[in-house]
Amino acid sequence: MAPKLTKKFIEVPVFSKLRVNLAAQVLSHSAATGIAFLCQTGIFPAIYMATSKFVQGFDSLFNIFKVTGRRSKAAFKYPIPNSSSHITFLLESRNGLEPFSTVLKM
Repeated sequence: MAPKLTKKFIEVPVFSKLRVNLAAQVLSHSAATGIAFLCQTGIFPAIYMATSKFVQGFDSLFNIFKVTGRRSKAAFKYPIPNSSSHITFLLESRNGLEPFSTVLKM
């Protein structure tokens, strides 16, 4: 399903360095598609589709923040123009991730 993923991507040692490239591969379109396929074929329970959507959302966020060219046919892989769905997606993502944030009170 996602041939580049191995156990080292999932079982990260405690206090290891943060490696964005590993996160980008785990939270990728390939991984999301693999999870969705396994759900659709009944290998994974249908409730895992939420994980597929979550992973796909992070893949889109990575794409927005690592634009390398002016044009792309792929969604979110191009600079943010004035009339763009990027902003709507970013606002929806912020609202969706807000429950996961923590606020430190001193």
